[in-house]
Amino acid sequence: MKLCKNTFEWINCSFSLNREGEKKNSQDKKVTDRSDIDKKNHDNFEIFGASSKIDTQLSELIKPAPKKQLVEEIEKTYFPFSKETIQKKIAAILQFLINQQQVNGEFKSLCFLTQQPQLGWFYSGASPFLTSNILFSLLELKTKEAKQIIKKGTDFLISQKNSIGLWRYWNHNNGIMEHNVPCDLDDTCLVSFILEKESITALNNKKYIYANRNEKGQFNTWFVPQLKLIKFPLYYYWLKQDFKYAKGVFFPEHEPLCDLEDNEPAVAAHALLYLGENKQTQKAIEAIIENVKDQNCRLEYYDNLAVVYYHLSRAYKYGVKGFALIKHKIQKDLEEINYQKLGVDNYLQKVFAVLTLQNFNLTQSVIYEQLMHELIEDEMHKNGWKTYKYWTTKQRGFLAGSQELTAALYLEALQKHIDYDTEK
Repeated sequence: MKLCKNTFEWINCSFSLNREGEKKNSQDKKVTDRSDIDKKNHDNFEIFGASSKIDTQLSELIKPAPKKQLVEEIEKTYFPFSKETIQKKIAAILQFLINQQQVNGEFKSLCFLTQQPQLGWFYSGASPFLTSNILFSLLELKTKEAKQIIKKGTDFLISQKNSIGLWRYWNHNNGIMEHNVPCDLDDTCLVSFILEKESITALNNKKYIYANRNEKGQFNTWFVPQLKLIKFPLYYYWLKQDFKYAKGVFFPEHEPLCDLEDNEPAVAAHALLYLGENKQTQKAIEAIIENVKDQNCRLEYYDNLAVVYYHLSRAYKYGVKGFALIKHKIQKDLEEINYQKLGVDNYLQKVFAVLTLQNFNLTQSVIYEQLMHELIEDEMHKNGWKTYKYWTTKQRGFLAGSQELTAALYLEALQKHIDYDTEK
């Protein structure tokens, strides 16, 4: 079918379709009688309910629209917020992140204690996790400002690496938090992925991550000493020494904060993001697929499916294509969330849902258009960014997030929306 540039040409295209079946000798026939011309015009316009005289008025009523005007009309109909408007928001977010990034490259991690709400959100000490998540949101943004933020941020991440090549959420005895914590899969794999993606430093930690699977092939959250690790003598010894500082979260006087065999899809997704899809990760991938299909995802340090699906979509986007089997199930689950009734602490679920649909290439949906519209309309870039819960503890007494993380997630969604529209 012909592509017509304007309404006038579209009508002419329609008429030409009626003539395509005519024989060649009829097409070449010259019409000289005025009554024949009127009759042909009447036949052609009859489907529009027009009279034969409309041909004398058509050129006055319908004129080819200027190209610029057509583009503006299309954007108003199908892209109600101009790209220029969105790009200005992105620029404002980047400037906010530049202003908030610390001299050492860190983005401050905040926490909220549900049993002590009067404290509000406060700094929990140097941590690589939120910084790495913010950097992740900027990875595909090729502006000099984004590159500047990533360079400083990766310098900070490297400074937080311990001698064995792993990372933990905060340092031992940081003077702020009550408990020390062991190194974990979440921090280690997300940081490692970013450093590897940016070709910044060579890491030798994948063998330790593969060794951190249970008998079912699932990835455990914590790096703790186990007898099977004796095959890595120096690593095993290092873990035993480190565990002396962190064992309090596993064996406290009261309820334990963590379990030695904690594992959940949201954390395992970061291991898969870093390691990729291969024979050694296949069991973990299959287990997560079954969890999603059966609606049986463990929610330990992440307490809602939207963030779980966001993490899975990141792994899918960067190579774990096995998750294609569950992307439509994930879309269905996201469509069933009542976003209008979410509490303030769950506000980021909207952003996670949008990013998940983008990463899975599922943007042709009503829920995507609705949520994306809300994100574009949001005025936090003018009114001040807010801190919302990203992850929590198993007891839900500790919430973690930051203004900068909220802003970076919005930026990621806005930029992908523009990129997607351009590709169309």
